[in-house]
Amino acid sequence: MLTKADNLNFNLDWRFKRVDSVEAAHAVNLPHDAMLYEKRDRKAPTAGACGYFPGGAYEYTKSFFVSEEERGKTHILEFEGV
Repeated sequence: MLTKADNLNFNLDWRFKRVDSVEAAHAVNLPHDAMLYEKRDRKAPTAGACGYFPGGAYEYTKSFFVSEEERGKTHILEFEGV
């Protein structure tokens, strides 16, 4: 089990990409706002409610080490404000 003493900053070293893109994923740190990569458009479906950004589906991935002792156990990651 990770403890505060393990000093793991889980916000670092994520990979991010738009789901429908063929481009390689970009390295980012969290918090991160995927919409900042999009072009604003007055005709966006959500209009001003989303800053005239078109929206989209994005994928964030992260790899991390799990000790042999922890393998096979259930680990839960809880995200807020996603």
